[in-house]
Amino acid sequence: MNALAEDRFTAPFEELFYTRLVLNDAIRFLFNHPPEKNYFLVLLNDPGFQSMAEMNKNAKKMEQEIKKFREDDNFLQMAVSAYHDLFTGPNPLPAPLWESVYLGREHILFDDQTLQARAFYRKYGLRFTHENNQPDDHIAVELEFLSYLVRSSLESGDVAAIRELLKDQHSFITGHLARWVHLLCDRLLKGTSHPLYQALALLLRDYLDLELETAEFLEECLR
Repeated sequence: MNALAEDRFTAPFEELFYTRLVLNDAIRFLFNHPPEKNYFLVLLNDPGFQSMAEMNKNAKKMEQEIKKFREDDNFLQMAVSAYHDLFTGPNPLPAPLWESVYLGREHILFDDQTLQARAFYRKYGLRFTHENNQPDDHIAVELEFLSYLVRSSLESGDVAAIRELLKDQHSFITGHLARWVHLLCDRLLKGTSHPLYQALALLLRDYLDLELETAEFLEECLR
């Protein structure tokens, strides 16, 4: 292993990397699955999530909302109902979860943004499981790819590889996520009164800001 990568990069930032991965996983899960009691229990006991809740007011708000399932028997049922109203239908979705709906010329699925995101995945030998049946630019898929880049940076022992991963993190955020996620969050905040999903919108904004700032900072560290 390259000593520079180990001493100057990987070791000092391990906790930061772990917290980013935990946040990514939590946000991705809540966009991609109806709320589940077992997942909430795991998340509440995760040191990375607890640490983030101490530092960030919207992570704290999310933690407070998730804790409600312990106190209110109806909370989980209401949260599941809100999830389906927001993200699965059958009525028109107030906050669609695909980049191309926001940025595409026709504001429809499978537009240029889908193919551009797919090209990023292909560079790393990745392929969306439901490719050609479901769009590759779903928020959960884009966040999963970002998580892959972050984890790969953490695990790599090669400075050149880390630089390339950081460059692609920055490019993927600025070229994709940062261009449409604020629009998604705005629509989510307007489209629901459920506090769990309002907290999710606010936390997603903060998380994306954290990722962009971190990628820029770490790129600077390796110059």
